[in-house]
Amino acid sequence: LLSEFLEIAFHVCDDISLFKQDLPVLEHIIAIGLRSSNKLIKKKFQQVFDRSLAKGLLPRLNYIFESKIWEHFGGSFWLSHALNLLLNITQRPIDQPEAMKIDTSNE
Repeated sequence: LLSEFLEIAFHVCDDISLFKQDLPVLEHIIAIGLRSSNKLIKKKFQQVFDRSLAKGLLPRLNYIFESKIWEHFGGSFWLSHALNLLLNITQRPIDQPEAMKIDTSNE
């Protein structure tokens, strides 16, 4: 039953026009979706949560430290979701420094 509710809630949250208007109301639903044991639903809510925020580092840090959404996580581990918000602003994988690259030319 919870999975069905979260699927419906996802479609509401995915409608960006509704989401921007009712962000404080929908944050609780997003928190529930992010805590879901269903990995597909959790991934969908992570994408919605990520899209709802500005892509810059400072706005995201500001949101993480000033937002009340973390109260909805109760006793669960919310830090992983906060870190995902920060890591998702990178557009490409970070290259390894030259000193850390493995030379495979002799093989």
